[in-house]
Amino acid sequence: MKFELYKIFKKKIVLIFIGVGLLWLSISILLPVLQYRTFTEQMEPLTGIEAIHYDRDLQNLYAGQYTADEFAPLYAEYKKYIIIQTTSVQTMGMGIPFLYRIKTLLH
Repeated sequence: MKFELYKIFKKKIVLIFIGVGLLWLSISILLPVLQYRTFTEQMEPLTGIEAIHYDRDLQNLYAGQYTADEFAPLYAEYKKYIIIQTTSVQTMGMGIPFLYRIKTLLH
């Protein structure tokens, strides 16, 4: 078994394929990291590892479980926005709001 592996790895083509594979693997791992971009709250651009650390810290700041009481004001604001959207849409045809017509056509 040991001798057979030695014979396989002795060939130059196998070593070239292994080298190319390792090079491709390292590029495919590093390229997305180097191309990662984000902006801070002051709109300063960040790239690379620094951007990944910034986004991770920002996500950890808001991580955790939330109660229904914490979502109540957000839901109320959302409902207000949806009501404004559906009532301010112009009517088409027979006085039916546009969103309602689309909804009934899709169902």
